[in-house]
Amino acid sequence: MKEILINVWFLMLALVVLLLKAAAWLVLGPIILCVRLYEMIRYEAQRLRHPPPSGGVFGAMARDLKERKREMKS
Repeated sequence: MKEILINVWFLMLALVVLLLKAAAWLVLGPIILCVRLYEMIRYEAQRLRHPPPSGGVFGAMARDLKERKREMKS
């Protein structure tokens, strides 16, 4: 009988913990999603305002190296 009561007590405790976690996700879930959406919108706006160089980062590095080589030859 004592084992059954202990098991029931821990099952009820686990149920309470799961309900608290579910409630926390219901409250924090939309907040987290809004923050992520804000970060994505901010990143896209930044990319539109300052677009990456043509040819990507490596294209810009290659142009820079070519310019340095030309300057050294001159």
